[in-house]
Amino acid sequence: MLSIAMLLSMFPATSFALNLGNTEFIKPGTTEANMPEMKTVAVKVNSADNGYDIISGTDGKLTTPLEKGDTIIVAIQANNFDQFVQNSFGVQELSVALVYDTRYLEPTSTTNKKYITASKNFLAKDETNFMNQEIDGMYMVDTSTAKYAQDLASGETSILDSNTSNLKKAVLYVTCTPNSATDVNEQLGVITAGQLINFVEFKVKEVPDAGSKGVAITESSNLCLVMQNTGIFNKTWGGIDGLQEYMKINNSLNLFPAGAAKKTGISVKSGTMASTQFVGDVFKPGVTMQYDLSDAKHEDLDTSDTVTYKYGAAGITAADDARLKAVPSPLTADVTGNHIYAIVGNFICDLDALTVSDVKTTKVEVVSGAPTAYDGTAINFKDLVAKITKNNGDTVTDIKFTNYENASNGLAIYKSNADGDVLAQVTDSDKYTHGDNYFVVALKSDTTVKSAPFKVTSDYDDKQCC
Repeated sequence: MLSIAMLLSMFPATSFALNLGNTEFIKPGTTEANMPEMKTVAVKVNSADNGYDIISGTDGKLTTPLEKGDTIIVAIQANNFDQFVQNSFGVQELSVALVYDTRYLEPTSTTNKKYITASKNFLAKDETNFMNQEIDGMYMVDTSTAKYAQDLASGETSILDSNTSNLKKAVLYVTCTPNSATDVNEQLGVITAGQLINFVEFKVKEVPDAGSKGVAITESSNLCLVMQNTGIFNKTWGGIDGLQEYMKINNSLNLFPAGAAKKTGISVKSGTMASTQFVGDVFKPGVTMQYDLSDAKHEDLDTSDTVTYKYGAAGITAADDARLKAVPSPLTADVTGNHIYAIVGNFICDLDALTVSDVKTTKVEVVSGAPTAYDGTAINFKDLVAKITKNNGDTVTDIKFTNYENASNGLAIYKSNADGDVLAQVTDSDKYTHGDNYFVVALKSDTTVKSAPFKVTSDYDDKQCC
C-alpha cells in the first residue's frame, strides 16, 4: 500500500504534459474541456443549511473588493472527477494545499477549524459505496497547527511569485482509517461534480496596489489523490504518478485584481452634524457616511459596517489614536470644544468641533390667564399660564404659579413698566398705583430672560363714592 507520504515524494517541482489517452486512469474520450479539475473559489457559509455558497464569479473576482481586515474563505472545488476511471470506487486518501502570500493573507486560526465535514463535503460516511453498501469506515482529517503555515519545499515554485520567500501553504490531508483492511465498505465516498474539498479562512493583512491572486493550488508537492481500485476483498491503492497529466489546476480565483478600486477612507455622504448640542442629550451625528474609493468614486457602507464616534483634539488622522475617547451618552460638558470623529474600521473622518452647552431657558411667554383689572384687593395671578422654550428646542407648557413663583422652572412674577423692565418681585404686601400696572414673568437666575409685559389696570379709586 502506498501512503500519502510516499506519494508526495513522487511530485517534484515539475511541469507535466497532458496524458488524456491513458485509459488506465482517464475515461476514453476525455478532452481538455471536460478533464478532471481542481479550481480555487471563494465561498461564504450559508446560514440556511450551514453549507457553503460560492461568491467568486466566473472571472474569479469578488463582487465587493477585499479590504484590509476582511476575512475570506477560500475553497478548492472538484469538477469532472467522474472522468477518472476509479472515481466511482471512492477516494481513499487526498492531499491538497493552498499556497498563499503572507504579505497579504494569514490564516485566521492555526487550530483545527473543521472546515471540512462529513455532512457537507466528500467525506461520505453513512452514504453507500459503489456496491450500494453503507460506508461505515472511519476517516481522519489532519489539520494540526503546522499544516496551516508550512514552508514551501526546496525548489517548489508557485504561480503567485517567482520569489517564494513570502509564500507559505495551508495543507489538508484526508485519509481513511479502516477497521478492517479487507472490508470493502470501509472507504470514503465518491467526489461528485462541483464538490468542495478544502477550506481555509484567511484574514486580509494588506491589499497590494499592483494586484495579486493571493492564493493558488500547489503545483508540485502536497498534491495527491488515491482512489479505491477494483479489488473487492483486498484494498488496492491507486496512486497517480504525475497527477497533473490527468487533472487540470485552475487558479482562476483572483482575490486582489490589479486596478480594482480600493477603499481609501470615509466621508460624509449626506447631512451635517449640529455644531452645538446639549448636556444630558444623546449625541446626534446627523450624518450618513460613505466609503471613498481610489478611483475618486464612492460606495455606501455595508449593512454590517458600524460607525463609531469619538472625540479629541483637531488634526487626528488615525482611527487608533490613543487620544481619542468615546463620545459619552448622555453628553457631558467634557466634550465641548473637541472635534468629533466618525470611525469605520481603520478609516476616520473629522466632523468638526462640537460645543456642548448646558440646557437653559431662552424664552418665556405668558400664554393665558393674565389679570386685566385691579379691584383694590391683591391681584389674582392664579389663572396665569406661562410657557418656556429651552436652547435645545424643548418646551414646557401649562406653567402655573403659587405665591407668584413657579419653583420647578425657576420663574417668578415681577413688577415692570411699559418698556418691560424687570423691577421688584411681586409679593403679598405689594400696593398698586391708580391706572396701568405692568408685570413680566422672568427667570429668577437671569431676569434678562423674560416675557413681554402684560398690563393690569387699576380703576378702584374711580369707583369710590364721595
